[in-house]
Amino acid sequence: MNKFTKAVYALWITFATGVFFFLFFVISVHTNLFGWWGDIPGFAEIENPKSEEASIVYSSDGNVLGHYFSKNRDKITFQEVSQNVIKTLIATEDERFEYHSGIDFRSTMRMVKGIVTLNLDGGGSTLSQQLAKNIFNMRYEPRYRGSLYSISPFRILGTKAKEWIAAIRLERAYTKEEIITMYLNTVDFNYKSLGIQAASKTYFNKKAKDLNIQEAALLVGMLKGPSLYNPRTKVENATKRRKVVLFQTKRAGFLSEVEYDSLKTLPIALDFNLPSTNRGTAPYFREVIKKDVRKILAEIEKKTGKKYNLLKDGLKVYTTIDYRMQHHAEEAVSEHMGWLQGKFRKDWGNRKPWGAKSIEKAVKQLPIYKELVKKYGKNGDSLKIVLNQPELTQIFTHKGIVDTMISPINKVIHNKWFLRTGFLSVDPTNGHVKAWVGGINKEHFAYDHVRQGSRQPGSTFKPLLYSAALDVKNYNPCTPILDVPVTLRLPSGQVWEPRGKPTGEMITLKQALAQSLNPTAAHLIKKVGVDNVVDHAKKFGIQIPKNDQVPALALGISPISLYDMIGVYTTFMNGGVFNEPVYLLRIEDKDGKLIYPRHDTERPSSRIVMTEENAFKMAQMLRGSTYIPKGTALALNYDYHLTDGINEIGGKTGTTQNSADGWFFGVTTQLVSGCWVGGETNNIAFNSGYYGQGARMALPIFGKYMSKVYSDRKLDIKKQPFKVPKRLSDADIAREILCSDDIVDLSADSTNATLPVHTTDDDLLD
Repeated sequence: MNKFTKAVYALWITFATGVFFFLFFVISVHTNLFGWWGDIPGFAEIENPKSEEASIVYSSDGNVLGHYFSKNRDKITFQEVSQNVIKTLIATEDERFEYHSGIDFRSTMRMVKGIVTLNLDGGGSTLSQQLAKNIFNMRYEPRYRGSLYSISPFRILGTKAKEWIAAIRLERAYTKEEIITMYLNTVDFNYKSLGIQAASKTYFNKKAKDLNIQEAALLVGMLKGPSLYNPRTKVENATKRRKVVLFQTKRAGFLSEVEYDSLKTLPIALDFNLPSTNRGTAPYFREVIKKDVRKILAEIEKKTGKKYNLLKDGLKVYTTIDYRMQHHAEEAVSEHMGWLQGKFRKDWGNRKPWGAKSIEKAVKQLPIYKELVKKYGKNGDSLKIVLNQPELTQIFTHKGIVDTMISPINKVIHNKWFLRTGFLSVDPTNGHVKAWVGGINKEHFAYDHVRQGSRQPGSTFKPLLYSAALDVKNYNPCTPILDVPVTLRLPSGQVWEPRGKPTGEMITLKQALAQSLNPTAAHLIKKVGVDNVVDHAKKFGIQIPKNDQVPALALGISPISLYDMIGVYTTFMNGGVFNEPVYLLRIEDKDGKLIYPRHDTERPSSRIVMTEENAFKMAQMLRGSTYIPKGTALALNYDYHLTDGINEIGGKTGTTQNSADGWFFGVTTQLVSGCWVGGETNNIAFNSGYYGQGARMALPIFGKYMSKVYSDRKLDIKKQPFKVPKRLSDADIAREILCSDDIVDLSADSTNATLPVHTTDDDLLD
């Protein structure tokens, strides 16, 4: 055998040995021989790959209110991705994507060369392989680790081989469009933004389908290293990388030379929008839903053993919120609170409505305070220096968020000046919450004043007293009552005489409620009985603490949340049937399977708490405030013209002592809405009574909201009269409700009337 023959023979032996070992390697990896290599994703996993997916909150009209996520991923379809993204991605990451079956021979050879030369920068992974790496995480999950994992060369080879096998399986299970869509839904772009849709919204504040070629190139360029090519922090790197992607796109034939030359020098233009659950539509409401859903999921796990993760499992949460009404409510709150804040600051001038101890207490609640105390001690000079040292931060203003230099103490003072609010709008027929505004800005003022906060309701509690009078004493709106000073002795022995200017004449209950007369309310609770009012309130789900079960309860001294109070007014507009407020309709898993509610027992309950006739009478008594002389809600007619034509609206104002809290509840056939306005604490209030009353603090939000709702032709909210119970005849209505002596002419000549100032309205006991 000559040397040439020997050489050929040796080459064949080497080749055969190589093939044998390669096949042995592939088979051993595929079968996890002796547990060397760890598991490989099976066909079931390939067809149903698990990935973290943001849960979505929907409004009742099908709009997205927001997302819950640990990583912000918003899955989209192939048709929802700009072709600019597809072209730049294929040109840069996998030019032969359309022609291979998961493994590209040329790319693999580059990868082998990289391993041999210990230079792995050359890449070699197809999009299918990168997808397998993204969704199965075979480099880090313990079940994918075999006994050879600790040996670096075997770890690299084994992982690559498993990614090859998974890529081939993916190619068999999915179309090319599905693979590229899955890939774009799984890639990371920093700032918890997973997927091209989330990245597009984060960096350009637009949907992925609207990305232009240079924006697409920028995002595709980030795939090589999201932090290294971050366009916010590494602008130069990102610009150079975008140029490379544009060049690759031109080389692949997707971009002309002229287009490339015009695009490569363009500056990066971002519209950065950092994902945050504190922004967007209904942020306070979404926080409430988040807590409720987590409790429900915990109960489901406890009962069934099935575990769901709100931040990762792509759940679909359907709510009663109407997206358009929510938008109108947020606009109304923003418009009025900006105006009212200006009046509040002007009212106080250079003075402050709080003492030094109030600021000191607030500073001690700052997260930074505890850290500084640990470092410097409670009374150290360094502590005071740092707390008074200006730093760059964001502050809230009604004109927008502002970046400024301000010290932690001055920021506390700045925030303390702002009046807070809560607004809730409900469909009375079923208790469905349509709009929920918990404050002026969730990011800077997280406390929810719809459900978290309980404040004295002032005269908005009076309808409970008056409805108890109808229920217990069989009174009606036209029942006469003396408007005289009342003196009551409290259980403590203290004598109480509510403030007011009684006329000494007989008036109707309807007129007394419309004008919110305090002496009359005190006289009425004496007749009805405190215990009867307390029991009546329980029917509406309102529990009055023992200490508050005194005659002064008539004026609303017992703190109640806006959320609890709304049920009183919805009952009046729902024929005496109380519906617990409903805002969560159902929860589905990511595949659309219903997981809540599973039984009717999980649905909120409703109950009859008063007769239909008495409920209608209460609605008409509330309506009296919009037309009876000196009625506290006359502005609904004169300023907002909401009672035009056949429309009937009722309302009740409330103002607590020293103008600390301003309330208003407005009722219509289709919507019942409530609003509270006040300071962070009840010692922060208007200095004068002119603006510090419910008619000016809270009523305008309802007026603006209903004006917007009625003007929105897409909403099925119409101006209409209250529904009259069948058992009430015209004669009954004339005798028990109309009280003709209360009626004022609402002709054109009277529209120039101005809202009366009730300086003593709703004042509480000193």
